[in-house]
Amino acid sequence: MKNKIYIQIKKGILALSLLGFTFGSAYAQYCTPTFTDIGGGDFISYYEVGDIVNYSDEDADNYADYTADFSTDLLMGATYTVYCDVGPDWDEAIKTFIDYDQNGVFEDYEEVGCVIVPNATGGGSYEFTVPFDAVPGTTRLRAICEYNGPCDGLTACFSGTYGEAEDYTVVIIGGDDCEGTPDAGTASSTMETTCASSVFTLSVPPVTAAGVTYQWQSSVDGSTYTDIDGATSSSLSTSQTDATWYQCVVTCTGSGESSISTAVFVNNECLGCMDETALNYYAEANVDDGSCFYGYTISDCDYEGSLLTVPDGTVELCLTDDGVSTAQPIGFDFPFYETPYSEVYVGANGYMSFNSGLGSACCTGQLLPSATYPNSIFFGQEDFDPNSCTDGDIYTWTQGDPGSQIFVLAFENVPHYPGPDIALVTVQVQLFEATGEIKIVSTEINNDGGSSTMGLNLDGTIAQPVDGRNQELWTAYDECILFSPADAGGGSDCDLVPPTDIYVDGLSAYTAIFHWTNPEGTGATKGTLWELSTGDYRKFTVYETEEYSFAGNLTPSTTYGIRLKSACADGDYWTPSLFSDWYYFTTDPLREGEFAQSIALYPNPNDGNFRIQLNGYESGEAQVIIMNAVGQVMYDANISIDANASVHDISLNLAAGTYIVKVINGSEIVTNTIIVE
Repeated sequence: MKNKIYIQIKKGILALSLLGFTFGSAYAQYCTPTFTDIGGGDFISYYEVGDIVNYSDEDADNYADYTADFSTDLLMGATYTVYCDVGPDWDEAIKTFIDYDQNGVFEDYEEVGCVIVPNATGGGSYEFTVPFDAVPGTTRLRAICEYNGPCDGLTACFSGTYGEAEDYTVVIIGGDDCEGTPDAGTASSTMETTCASSVFTLSVPPVTAAGVTYQWQSSVDGSTYTDIDGATSSSLSTSQTDATWYQCVVTCTGSGESSISTAVFVNNECLGCMDETALNYYAEANVDDGSCFYGYTISDCDYEGSLLTVPDGTVELCLTDDGVSTAQPIGFDFPFYETPYSEVYVGANGYMSFNSGLGSACCTGQLLPSATYPNSIFFGQEDFDPNSCTDGDIYTWTQGDPGSQIFVLAFENVPHYPGPDIALVTVQVQLFEATGEIKIVSTEINNDGGSSTMGLNLDGTIAQPVDGRNQELWTAYDECILFSPADAGGGSDCDLVPPTDIYVDGLSAYTAIFHWTNPEGTGATKGTLWELSTGDYRKFTVYETEEYSFAGNLTPSTTYGIRLKSACADGDYWTPSLFSDWYYFTTDPLREGEFAQSIALYPNPNDGNFRIQLNGYESGEAQVIIMNAVGQVMYDANISIDANASVHDISLNLAAGTYIVKVINGSEIVTNTIIVE
């Protein structure tokens, strides 16, 4: 357990006795967060990192500049812990930023951590490591809090209602200067494939020395690289619209020598629903992932023929003002947006949910979609007051034979608040076992002058409100609204079931040919090949065929799984089925005298004269490209490949440094590094 000594230090004392100077306007370029609620009890009561230990009360304008009062040294590569606490009144999210590059701006990558701290719980903490590419010297740390979070969206320049910010001084201490050729390592990405709006982070292991620079480069063909403007740290947060290769050039400024990281490939397969008629249509998607769903079709229905009578002996459901019931059994599994539920929860203010633990939905109509009330049906929701069975009646019951049962929730003469006879509401919600349909049958839904809501809500992004009744002023009398489950794919005639009769032939150590049978009318097939030992997967899409080959690029004696979707194709758009079950197979072992696929470079390091040995490739040609640290092509030639093992001599007059060697054989690209001395 960490032992802490808490010291209350008055403002100004530490600046005079320890630092010997104040910073004045040195930080004038930094933004100042603003919060409009002053004195509301939202503040950081305790903050500690390194030598900074600060107890504080709420500041007069919800911003405190402690840069002249508290300072700590932070060593590159060292890990530190932030300890923090909040005032006694409210929960707060507390986030820390450090201006590592000393440019006067707190950027996203300079966020070091965040925690939501409940009030009166003893505080929270998080760790961070100072990167080796931080600029040595004096810079600024900002701690900022916002009422109840969340951490996402809380920026260093945040402007809002409830919160506080505090600034401190930190001094970044560098390590020893680098020598020789730095090791650029292997580039990595937080995402393997992205959509256009996705932000992902590239990184290489930071070199554990001072005097090192970084330059990220990109390439769409994996061969010709160009510098990315401003990408000069060991990590880079970015986005892309095309599949791209990335590498990082790492340079030791003292020696002038550079090395290039192993490149990382980030694909641009944006998965999502591509059907514009679906509720979850995703405009950025370029690969349909089969997730499309269509919710319900909304139409009118017959009021007189739909209204049901409360059975004799039905027990009344008593709800207080703003109350929510315990679980009420439906009597069967009802599929709400394709998910089955067996019970509901009734809110006194005019909504019914399949989720427990939701709020009262008082005191105006919810705006749909709503993340606060997922999996809910709204039937005039606003501000009702049944007053514990005193004003109006509420019932639930299930009627009918198994397989064709109907669950009913009925509000009868329930008034708006404060009652007892204000703007009465009589309405039924009916759930149909046989069809999955929902009816809202309204005898009268009067309005008390407030906005109310009618419709279905799945989550914070998908909802189907009745037109003109989404947090709006309206009334309803003697009407019936029917929600019918929509046909998948907008009622396509195509038989959307997975392919069958999957099998493999033409099997060797490196090759497999897949066959299957598609349902009638399907013209496209999407497949996923999974290598069980590594977890790697490959995807393919084919049209008007029931065969696909992985030729020459599998691994010997390796078990794979394959699964397929069929699809109804219409131009570039296709509606897929669900996946088939996995079909498993194992490639053949190597035959006697056969080589496993590999590429070797030797000697390495060398003087520009070296050999490339390719093992296990079929006869043909391969392209060899050699580039220097800035992506300039120094050698580009096609070489012939003999079956099994093939050796080729390369003789170049190259300056000392690190070079990238790419060997391209068909769709396969292998990257290696050589060092010329």
